[in-house]
Amino acid sequence: MSGGIAYVYDIDGQFEKRLNREMVNLYRLIETSDADMANVKSEIETHLALTGSARAKAILDNWDAEVAKFFKVFPRDYERMLECFRKVEEQGLSGDEAAMAAFEENLKDLSRVGGN
Repeated sequence: MSGGIAYVYDIDGQFEKRLNREMVNLYRLIETSDADMANVKSEIETHLALTGSARAKAILDNWDAEVAKFFKVFPRDYERMLECFRKVEEQGLSGDEAAMAAFEENLKDLSRVGGN
């Protein structure tokens, strides 16, 4: 898990069915950015180097097929806040000014009603 984002290896194809999606958005890793995929692969490589994990080795040895079994789980509130930050930074704001503007933008977001 990193910054509220979880990357999940769905070994048996049942993860989507088991996930409570009330507060999170779910993305297949192969449909996200190249940076996300590179980050996950790098984390697995580090895990293999530190532990000698047979599972990590098997995933890396067959990466092109195994990457399709990974999901990115993104809490909706966190994703919305990152989007607000992106918008205010595009307007030229930075630092505390950007944080306050993003916070205010998020407060106005009507989709927050009901915990979404």
